Parts: sequence; C-alpha cells; structure tokens
Amino acid sequence: MKSLLVLPFLVTLAFGQEAVCRCGAFVSTSEAEVEVLKFPNIQLADCTQTNYCAQTCKAEWERITNDGDLCSVKPDGDTVAQRMCNNLADLGKENLQPHSVYLYYNVCGGPWLFDGQISRQELECRNTLAVVEC
Repeated sequence: MKSLLVLPFLVTLAFGQEAVCRCGAFVSTSEAEVEVLKFPNIQLADCTQTNYCAQTCKAEWERITNDGDLCSVKPDGDTVAQRMCNNLADLGKENLQPHSVYLYYNVCGGPWLFDGQISRQELECRNTLAVVEC
C-alpha cells in the first residue's frame, strides 16, 4: 500500500510537475490576455484531475466573486472590481476599457482553459479606480 502512495510522487518528480490546479480571472485586450484576479492554488492528487480542477475553480469563482458579480463588496470594503483594478495597477496598467472577465483554469502548468464563467458586469478601470455599473 505504501508503494502505491509513493508512485504519484515519483511520477511528479520524474516529470518535474507539481500536481496543482490554478484558477484565474482574465480580460482579453487587444494586446494580450491579462490576469486580473488570481485564486488560491488547489493541490491535486495527480495531473489527470481536469474535471475536478474545473469544478473547484468554478466553486472558488462563485465564492470569491459572488458568481461573477463585480459589484460584490468584500470584507475589507473593496468591491471585486476594485480588487481587479488594484491588481492591474500592480502590473502597471492603470486604465482598462470595459471588458468582460472570464474564468480560466490550468492543470499542472498546462494551457489555460476557459471554465464557462463570465462576469455579470464589464470591468473598467480609470486611473486605478473601478468604474462598474451596479
């Protein structure tokens, strides 16, 4: 039994991949896809758990953004939209024309895959301040 538990660890070491699911909220600009909100990493048993990753990211999206509501107020008083604009400002992007926000996930460093979730409002940032019709 112990050898079965060690096998996934050895496979991960052999391929240099950490069995992790990453979730992120992105906007599509003319220049690039820009991550506006990172979610906590999710540890996986192995790199075949694509469905689990997608489902867990969707649950995190629902919990953190109130299912894509950019007007949702977080405990610190900021809206989800303001957090996203703050994150963009940290990347040196203080202004963003109105864009929908999309949820993506990736498994073990693979390609980012669209999770089917879209924000209820469009995100706009003006001089780092969120401008969202609520």
